[in-house]
Parts: sequence; C-alpha cells; structure tokens
Amino acid sequence: MTGVYITIDTEYASSLAGLGRAENFARSIAGETPEGPAGVFYKMRLMERCGLKGVFFVDPMPALIWGVAAIEDVVGPIVEHGHDVQLHLHTEWLAFANGANPLPGRSGANLKDFTFEEQCILIDYAALTLGAAGAPRPVAFRAGNYGANDDTLRALDLHACSIARQALGEQDFTEPDWSYWEFAFNTGTPGRGEYASEGLWSLTGVIA
Repeated sequence: MTGVYITIDTEYASSLAGLGRAENFARSIAGETPEGPAGVFYKMRLMERCGLKGVFFVDPMPALIWGVAAIEDVVGPIVEHGHDVQLHLHTEWLAFANGANPLPGRSGANLKDFTFEEQCILIDYAALTLGAAGAPRPVAFRAGNYGANDDTLRALDLHACSIARQALGEQDFTEPDWSYWEFAFNTGTPGRGEYASEGLWSLTGVIA
C-alpha cells in the first residue's frame, strides 16, 4: 500500500500582520468564516474522525513580533491531539521584526533571497523557536512560497549536522563536503541507526 502524508502549511498571514495577533489567529489559524471554522482545529477533528494523522508545517517566524506565546497557541493543540509538527519558514516576517530581526536590516520574500550564511541563521532561529513553543525536534522542512534554493539544502544539511553532533558527539568529517549522514553511513558511525530511525536526515527531505 502506498503511504500518503497529509500536510498542512500552518501560519499566521504576514499580509494581515497589521490586524494584530488575535484577529490574525482567527482568520489564518482557526479559519473562522460565517459558515463556521475551516482552519487547523476543524481539519484535526475531520482527520481524527477518519483515523488519520496530519503533518502540520508551522511557521514560527511571527514570534519575532508577538513572542513565542503566539506559536505556542498553534503548536500546543496540534501536539495535544497527536498530530505531527514540522518546520515551515516565511521570511516576510523579517520586515516587521525591527530590533528582533536576527539579520538586522535584512528582509526578503523568500529564503532564496538570502545568502547561505543568512539562511543558516534563519533556519536555526526558526527551529529553536518552534522547539521553545513546545514542538518536538523537527525532522522535515518546507520553505514558504516554495522559495528554496540549493543554499537552503546546504543550510538544512549543516543544521542537521549540528543536531547530530550534539546527539552523537564530534566526529572527524568536514562540512559541507561531507554531510553527517553521508559520513555516518559510509563509515559505520556507532549509534547512527538510533538517530536515523528518527528521520534526522529528512530535514533536507521535504522542500516545497
């Protein structure tokens, strides 16, 4: 039987940033309409009635203007209902971040608008913020607006390497010529099975 992932981009709308967090949540997350809700909570109930599990790609970047609590309000119910939370990233929020911008003075519509080094900073910030909001360590990533490039893959690979080093300790390999998992599977690094089974390498596996 073919396996199918049901994935949902889950994000406050940067185009509605001026309306404030509560109104943005109602429109973009809860999906409130005159006919009733059609957003995240409705989708979870629908999937649960059918015995399905969803993968919600949550964008943590609105924390730049509203704090981590804004992301906790999204992540909490998803985790509580037993669905997956993975990492999404919309760089449009940098334009509203002012002093909180991890790349002072920089903004852009897509990840591909940033250098490799800048993408590393953004991905690290987003992953740490998602974790601070209560999500498990992400093992999949989706760029906002389909706006990734080759540097995004390299930045994700480097991020995965950094996680692997924390988990398994320093190893003798050189980045970016060797990714951690290329090194591990070619040399038989002890413990690779434990962490590979958790999908760490798939940090670079979902780019859409």
